Amino acid sequence: MGDICPSISPPVVRSGHHHPTKPRSKTQTIHRRSQHGPVFSTSFSPTHVLISALKESGHHSAIPEKTRNKVDLSIVSPFSTKRQRRASLQRQLMSSTTPKSQRNHEISLQWILAQYIRRVDPILDPDSLKNADIYDNRQLDHTLLHVFNTATLNFLRSKGFESSDVVTWAWIITAKTSQQAALRLLMISNSTLGKNTLSSNPVPTFVFLFLLRRRHMTAHALRYLIVHAWERLRNRCYPRWTSIVKEKLPQNLTFDAWFDKGWKSLTKYETHYLEMSEPTMVTMIVRLLRHARKVWPAAIISIAKMLTNHLDSSGRDHELNTNVSRRLSLLYNRALSLLALPSQQHPLRSIPYHQRAQFNVLRRMNEFKPALIVNREGYRAVIRVQAAHRKTLREFEWADLKAKSWPPWKEEKLGLDVDKGVELGISRATGSMSRLKEAGYRACAWENTANIYAGWDTDRSPTIQTRVVLPLYLETRKDQTPSQPKLNNLGKNDEVGGIWAARIRSTRTLNEAWACFLSYEDHKPPPTIEVYFAMFEKIFFENKRCRDKSKVAGDDRIDNLTISSRPMPGDGKEVVMPSISPRNLTYTRTQPPSLARLFDQMIADGIKPSGRCLAFLIKHADSFGTGLKYLRLSSLPGNVVQLLSGHQVPDSFESHETLQTLPDYLFGAHITFLSRFGSWDSQRGRQPIPRLGYGGNVQLMYNRITSNHQSTRKNPLLIALRLMLACKPYYRPPWYSLLAAFTHSRRSDSSLVCGHDADVDDMLSWKLAVELINHMDEIELDLDFEGFQIICVNLEKTIRACHGILAQMTRRPVLITDICYERETAVNTLGDTRRQLKFQAEEVLVEGPNRVKAIFKRLVSGQSQDVQHDNGEGFFKGSLSQQDTINPALLLPTLLEIPGPAQLHAFIRVLGLSKDYIGIQGIVKWMAHFDKELKSVADELSNGSTMMRRSLIAIRVFLERSWTYYGVAEDDEKDGLAQIVDEETSEAVLQKVYEIIESVEGWGGWPTDDEVEAYCRN
Repeated sequence: MGDICPSISPPVVRSGHHHPTKPRSKTQTIHRRSQHGPVFSTSFSPTHVLISALKESGHHSAIPEKTRNKVDLSIVSPFSTKRQRRASLQRQLMSSTTPKSQRNHEISLQWILAQYIRRVDPILDPDSLKNADIYDNRQLDHTLLHVFNTATLNFLRSKGFESSDVVTWAWIITAKTSQQAALRLLMISNSTLGKNTLSSNPVPTFVFLFLLRRRHMTAHALRYLIVHAWERLRNRCYPRWTSIVKEKLPQNLTFDAWFDKGWKSLTKYETHYLEMSEPTMVTMIVRLLRHARKVWPAAIISIAKMLTNHLDSSGRDHELNTNVSRRLSLLYNRALSLLALPSQQHPLRSIPYHQRAQFNVLRRMNEFKPALIVNREGYRAVIRVQAAHRKTLREFEWADLKAKSWPPWKEEKLGLDVDKGVELGISRATGSMSRLKEAGYRACAWENTANIYAGWDTDRSPTIQTRVVLPLYLETRKDQTPSQPKLNNLGKNDEVGGIWAARIRSTRTLNEAWACFLSYEDHKPPPTIEVYFAMFEKIFFENKRCRDKSKVAGDDRIDNLTISSRPMPGDGKEVVMPSISPRNLTYTRTQPPSLARLFDQMIADGIKPSGRCLAFLIKHADSFGTGLKYLRLSSLPGNVVQLLSGHQVPDSFESHETLQTLPDYLFGAHITFLSRFGSWDSQRGRQPIPRLGYGGNVQLMYNRITSNHQSTRKNPLLIALRLMLACKPYYRPPWYSLLAAFTHSRRSDSSLVCGHDADVDDMLSWKLAVELINHMDEIELDLDFEGFQIICVNLEKTIRACHGILAQMTRRPVLITDICYERETAVNTLGDTRRQLKFQAEEVLVEGPNRVKAIFKRLVSGQSQDVQHDNGEGFFKGSLSQQDTINPALLLPTLLEIPGPAQLHAFIRVLGLSKDYIGIQGIVKWMAHFDKELKSVADELSNGSTMMRRSLIAIRVFLERSWTYYGVAEDDEKDGLAQIVDEETSEAVLQKVYEIIESVEGWGGWPTDDEVEAYCRN
């Protein structure tokens, strides 16, 4: 997969140009050298040979993803320049279209491994051996002799390897899952000095780097590979970690008895890896960062520490010469740029990790003699992180002093405010831009846009400091922005649009945003989609504010929040209610239009919706027809629109490849749009989804539904399901949209089955959610805590439904409802007997909570053993001992992921409804042990402390069954939850939980009776 190296900055690469006077043949190899060795080669890369072999042998999970506009660090040096990278991208394109016969293959370790995978691996494949009638040993012997001929063996010996090493490398590379590959790598690497082990030589670096090119990797596999990276850099292993990895090996990776004896006899581990070169080290760090941004942002700090600890560590004591200083300055500034790239999901929440990693790099740059220079790329990287960080106390204080009129100049509210000057309004992002100008760099369009988001316009008037992930603008030589810019003098349309879009977003109300838009039209620049996109956001969130006005007005909880926790304008995309004072109102010559009118105006200006603007419009469309209109008028090709709208079935390879070209955010927005209108029917009103029996799966439902194309087109939820099963993306939001659609289905008009019993519908919705999770597991896509919360809400609804079914069955000796089709047309029906229905409900009540607990344990600790029979406190003990499993010097977090207060609250409700009192005691002990980590996450949320307190109240409510004391037992009786509680067990747990909550400082003590009553009545 192409590695994520930002192409905005001067890159570092193996690249060059043909000599204009010397024509060369197509197969001739061209080399350019620099002080760091060969910079590039136009011959086919050895890594490409290995990728080709994996494709031919069917190991698709090990094949890197093709990424456009990303350089391949297997053939491009990380020390390349911008011009060299452009040339490299062109050569990559030419290389992909060059016939194989025209490619010269020189013998290399990768080439030998590719030959083994291409020729020997298919013969040893278990499936082929099973299907073969007669196994021919002569064919295997002949193939092995062909692969390991005299020239190959001599080459391996010259590198210090043997033929058995190649077998080991293939075993690692061809692993089906990333976690399996990582465990195999660790197992082989940490046993190379033992006797009677699988391999006597260390695994070469190219195998490790190739594993990092996998398209997707789980957080658990990434943790293993980060530990292995530290081992390579320090040239040693950690015995304690090695033993833990061995304990976690799955059953299909067990060792023989002779290998177990060899493993146990090892007390100290010392491996002798070849010293890693700087380009190789940087390539490894780039690829680790790419995976960390996707699945584990907290690991970014540890990966950045690899760079600061092991890249030219001699510079601490010796003065650097000019060439070395220039090289390290380029590399460290590139690292700052990489650390500024946002995480794939929840980019704002992970900003503290990016900031801490950047600070470590900057501190290391200052330790060199002389200190390394921060260039424009480095300054911009720091500005991007600071602009996305939440406000500090000082920035909150300045925001609170801004007037409600526009521009929002400082307004003195107290006598003490007189002494507070403009310097109070200099945010961290603005301060970073001041350092950039002091370093001699002029302010370009990118800096002006960032400064607007940071709170100051180009004319020095204040704006609303807005928390935003700044885009990457590619500067060119034509970029001419004067020190005091005039908008008519800007050179490029996208720069003009970026500045005006920043002005619109840095407002508080819809009228203020509309005034900026009218001013933009008065300047008559070429229309750009960025400006319309910003205005669409303001109109949508104003409509949302009006819909939620009754919920927001009169909320006394906001007044009780501290100044650092109170939501302020600019903290999110929401708009605030305009001032009622005529003196503070923003007057415009026309009223703000509706979203539909503004969209028509954009189309009239010749702009078609595309990119993130299209994704926003589709995701928030107010009707199904409006969403289809956005698709038809977009810049997407016609065949893509046909697939997304359901008029074409994605059952061919071409359609699958077409869908793969869509950006993840656009595909996810479309699935969210379809999931919101899952019961829509253009002619017959709402049409329910055909019944799926408990015990079937999503694929069976998909097959039944798609047999009738007419009904499939009429139900957007089925279109979404069909697209998801065809693509199975590694992007979580579309999966969560489907899970939420099953979870939050309206019982009154969007039942999931053709029946009238809503409890049965809820029980089946849980089964559908479980099957979707199984599909995610097939592609190694783990849930995070956002998906975990959706699952908990679904299970809570299902538990109530199952208790309702059981309660009705105790009152009625007959079937509670007719839930079956005719026997001759039913597929995996739920069952038509009272006994079968009761069995299904009881099964969900047992298996549902166990599955949720297993997911929680895997999320926080990486352990996933079966907990079906572990219904007690021991379930959480494994998580408590995880802090000692990793060397603290690695700077890896103790927990793989930290839940937020809302996720904890949903989990506690599931345990409470399941009457798992020992489980509640275990989660309370876990919360007390990781109180600091939980507090750090809660502090990043405006209502974090409120939600954490609500979780503690829920603990008391479910332990005491408090709703029975406050006159709200009617609904409980209806749901079948009012059953006899084991008072002795509950009282014993209650006392222990009380002592834990009282002992933790900052939790506020045991919940009061008033808090419990308010919680029960809500």
